[in-house]
Amino acid sequence: MSRRWWPAALAVVGAMLVAGCGGGGTADPQAAAGTRPVTHELGSVEVPTRPQNVVAVDELAGLAALSHGITPRVVYTSAGDEGAQAVLREAGVELAPVQVAELPPTEELVRRAPDLVIGTGAQGAIGTSYADVSKVAPTIVLPVSGEWRQMTTKVGELLGNPENAARQVTAVEARLRQAAGASNGRTLSLLGNSFGTNNFTMPQNAPISALIREAGFTRPAPQQQTVEGYSIVLSAEQLSEHGGDLVVVPAGTFYDADALLAIPTAKAFAPKASRPLAEAWFGTTPFAFFVSAGDLRTLATGQGTLSDAAAVPQLWREFTAESAA
Repeated sequence: MSRRWWPAALAVVGAMLVAGCGGGGTADPQAAAGTRPVTHELGSVEVPTRPQNVVAVDELAGLAALSHGITPRVVYTSAGDEGAQAVLREAGVELAPVQVAELPPTEELVRRAPDLVIGTGAQGAIGTSYADVSKVAPTIVLPVSGEWRQMTTKVGELLGNPENAARQVTAVEARLRQAAGASNGRTLSLLGNSFGTNNFTMPQNAPISALIREAGFTRPAPQQQTVEGYSIVLSAEQLSEHGGDLVVVPAGTFYDADALLAIPTAKAFAPKASRPLAEAWFGTTPFAFFVSAGDLRTLATGQGTLSDAAAVPQLWREFTAESAA
């Protein structure tokens, strides 16, 4: 699997209007006059303490903003995440279409007159175009790699709400503790297929791998690697080596569980394979971590329902409720 940060970025969704900054019209200079310094992967910048006209260039950034009390004026659909779009739409956010993994033209951003731009991933479109976008308005680039607690904390710091980020961490930890109490050291094999052709698993340094460990599961020996990239590519011949007490093959917009399980060397996994929401399991946002932790609890205890696209609105409500002050 190629290192595609956009499709791999989270599952998100729900129907909950999060109170925050935003609304109609242009930015109010007086309200946004105060600034604070932030440092992200691509540099340091002064951003408004109370932004009035926020533009998110992908749905994941838009959801991150919502979860920290900032309602974007507009969010571009460059992640192709329909679940996230549903949440944003119900929050009254304008969704602007754009090709997956691309940004709107710079002149369109200028026309929007944002006082803050938020995007996801230094390796993604916002990262490669950061020099141009940051000339339009102060720009924050959210992380997509690292240890899940540190990532959650960093997002909260960048968006000006570290206390809320701490509560998000606590909510995930609570689900992981419940999973760890029932997992009994069983082996969990995590497999994926993107676009019907690329088979992969996640390395030990991926956020989902840390969540699996904290839930008390072990991984098959071939899945114990740590690599520099986002994933570990698997040939069809290697799949038979990836059995476990539990086999998880997440499914989603860009992820085809059926294609993997139809491969002769993986067909034996099909009867017991679980297919939770791929945008969560392969995602890199606080909401993704929360959903994945809930799925791990379900897998460990045998109670509850695994995530899927239809469940996202309720999952978003749970996320916001369990991380509320």
